Amino acid sequence: MTFLSALGRFFRRFSIWSITFILSILLSLWIFTSFISLDSIVPGVVDDLYDYSSPESKTQLTEKFTGLCSYFDLQLKMLEQQGQSKETIKQMLLQQAKSEEKQNVEMIFKIQDLCAQFQAKKLSVKQFFTQSVHNAVEGQLPNLEKETGKDTPLEPLIYAFNTSKVLLPITVAILLVLLFLFFLHQPKLYFRHLGKMLLKAGIFLVIPYLLIQGYVYMNPPDTTLVINLVTAGLSGGPLAEDLPEPTNAQGDRGDSTSGLDIGKLLPILIPLVFQRIYPLALFILGGIFIVGGISLMIAFKKEEAASIKEKAKKE
Repeated sequence: MTFLSALGRFFRRFSIWSITFILSILLSLWIFTSFISLDSIVPGVVDDLYDYSSPESKTQLTEKFTGLCSYFDLQLKMLEQQGQSKETIKQMLLQQAKSEEKQNVEMIFKIQDLCAQFQAKKLSVKQFFTQSVHNAVEGQLPNLEKETGKDTPLEPLIYAFNTSKVLLPITVAILLVLLFLFFLHQPKLYFRHLGKMLLKAGIFLVIPYLLIQGYVYMNPPDTTLVINLVTAGLSGGPLAEDLPEPTNAQGDRGDSTSGLDIGKLLPILIPLVFQRIYPLALFILGGIFIVGGISLMIAFKKEEAASIKEKAKKE
């Protein structure tokens, strides 16, 4: 009987520990998936690409945007002098374009609208860059939070992400009830284990943020290469003759397009993507969980100490 009771106590403790540990992981995952907005990652990363680039590359980008907007403005004025309005030109181009080209036409006119705001000093260079790049890529990317039935390479990831938003809270609720059943006659002990769960969940939320921010702080990414590639990309087509070419640090043009090496881009982009996926709000919430968990555990310890003293007095 002694062996069986000891075995029973072991399994009970192991079950409680397992449920508490799994609850901590699932709770932190639930909070993570609730805070993350996949569709906001691209604009955020584009912001960071500009921020982490060199002053020289920013100057070249500003010159290129200024030339681009001047070119658009000149072309529109010439067409308007011929009695054609901007909307008429747009509709004419859309009618002439093939189905796969219509998106490019729409993008050009969106950028022209941004140019008007940029020239009116309503947009900074950074805002112009962010919004123009976002306009350029938004049609190429699926709506990560809504398009689950589309045949895309990201479909399994999108489906898992959306499903987790439903399954995780249900699973957490079930495990909380299951944990409570172990302490049906000891509710105070239940809150002690809730404190442990909150402490672990808080640690799971805080540590990744600290690792990501620590890595970016110790190894700040240099996004000059990416900005130079964007600047070089604006030199094609009818703008090639009218706009100054981007130059490298030595003052010559260099071969900017040959720098497009995925092996060089990944170390730059991955930290920025993780930094955007894991916002400051998660770190703050993790800190709140840690404080809350410790508070519950301290409260239980005080209650337990008071009970022992009271029993000692009675004896």
